[in-house]
Amino acid sequence: MVYLLADLRVIWVFIDSLVFNTFIAGLFIPLWYSVYYNRWKDNSLYLNILLNIAIAFILICIWLGMSYLTARLLGGTDSGYVGFLNKSLLWKSGEGILFYTIIVLMYYLCINQEKIEEKTYLSRIAVKDRKQIHVIQVQEIHYIEACGDYVSLHTGKGSFLKEQTMKFFEENLPSQQFVRIHRSFIVNVNEVMNIELYEKESYRVHLRSGKKLKASVSGYRVLKDSVQL
Repeated sequence: MVYLLADLRVIWVFIDSLVFNTFIAGLFIPLWYSVYYNRWKDNSLYLNILLNIAIAFILICIWLGMSYLTARLLGGTDSGYVGFLNKSLLWKSGEGILFYTIIVLMYYLCINQEKIEEKTYLSRIAVKDRKQIHVIQVQEIHYIEACGDYVSLHTGKGSFLKEQTMKFFEENLPSQQFVRIHRSFIVNVNEVMNIELYEKESYRVHLRSGKKLKASVSGYRVLKDSVQL
């Protein structure tokens, strides 16, 4: 539409579009590798913003410079097109920013989806007990309890201390089988016998082993959905 309003000949509309679109594709498509191989999620939001601004500025300057020189070389004999070309750099800069934002966001979405699909959960856990190493299959775990800087893995064969965080197990155990019901407990839903209201803001979860665990209101809701009560 802008080209038509500028009263350009069709040949210059075609050349301008071809030149600028070719260069922007050539420069922006490889952004995939920058987004994929840089662990930007490990950086602060402030640093991420600065990185993206810097990369966008460099790429847009290169894109506009290469495209402008090429288009000027091709259209040097047409003063109408050259005039339009000079005036168009400002709004083309805005286009570049928009394209950069869309492409980077699209790449992030693709990578996040890929990571979700590739997510692998723990199948066994190695625990060192003095001079012995016990290998525990996750399905053997009845529940996990927070114990300071450790967690206690409770199984039918006993309890084992592991130097790890509750958050680690919450994120790396199969979510359809293990639910964090309290800040101190993660439970294997296959071991749950019933749930009862204990106090106004808490519940008790009864396990097959006879153990009773506390559950918060939010933990109760997640557990209820998991066991389909």
